[in-house]
Amino acid sequence: MKTCIIINLSRYNRNLIDFFTNYYKDKFTDIFFTAPWCDQEKHLPDNLICGYYSYYQWYGNAAVALNKINLVNYEYIALTTEEGIINPEVTEENLSDYFDLTNYKIVIPDAMPLFGFNGWHWYHVRYALYPFIYSANEWQKYFMPYNQAIAKMRDYFGDYDSHLNNSFFAVKAHEKFTAEMMAYKEILGGYEHIPYPLAFSMTDIFILRNDNILRIVEQFEKWAAVGVFCEIALPTLAVLLFDKSEINCLAKNHKPIKAIPDTALKSVYDYDFDNIISRAQTNPFIRFNIENMLKNRG
Repeated sequence: MKTCIIINLSRYNRNLIDFFTNYYKDKFTDIFFTAPWCDQEKHLPDNLICGYYSYYQWYGNAAVALNKINLVNYEYIALTTEEGIINPEVTEENLSDYFDLTNYKIVIPDAMPLFGFNGWHWYHVRYALYPFIYSANEWQKYFMPYNQAIAKMRDYFGDYDSHLNNSFFAVKAHEKFTAEMMAYKEILGGYEHIPYPLAFSMTDIFILRNDNILRIVEQFEKWAAVGVFCEIALPTLAVLLFDKSEINCLAKNHKPIKAIPDTALKSVYDYDFDNIISRAQTNPFIRFNIENMLKNRG
């Protein structure tokens, strides 16, 4: 089952390219990289594809790569970032079995509703919503209609509150944002409900079957052009484009990502790569600051 892996970088970084190449070379036949705005760099490797989006919209650069790669050669496409590695036991021969891709069409780390369950994330929500306010005339042309998107969210999550509750408007830091929503209420259809239904999660691994790739690439391009943050766009698109039974949500299926903070990278693992992977054998993806590890390991 031939798989290509595309590793999306925040910038051109030869050390990271060498690290990932060495790690994946015996696991995947074809390894590609993307990096934004790297056209002017000299002596670029042939498997590096230059994108035109910020790392915050790395999926847009992945779309550029997917439009250039001859996808008929692959049954599965694995998208990852510079912030981690797939479990060392996974190869292109066993990827389908490991992630149960005969029963699912897409693999995501997690998906949680961005609204309606508590107030801890309100400060971050206002930044997530900006593209849906300032680009309202654009996304309304190209995105799934609001009511249809709400229905998809409710089908996946069981419930999805589309109203911004009083805890949002009570936060002083939201005064400017509330005023902006009120100013755009004619476009948005009122300011008391969310501009668009969204999900969120970490997004450092995203695996697709080839038979679904065209509709994904099209949506990647549209959402990246509007400027939606990757940790909002990717889980939202998974929920909107696929039925619940088609999504292998790793967290919900008891295979969570292992996330190692920088403090633990030093105090627990001593920047030792073998130590890191030896303690994460049951996790499908290990998320850590690889660049930091490369700078500090002995």
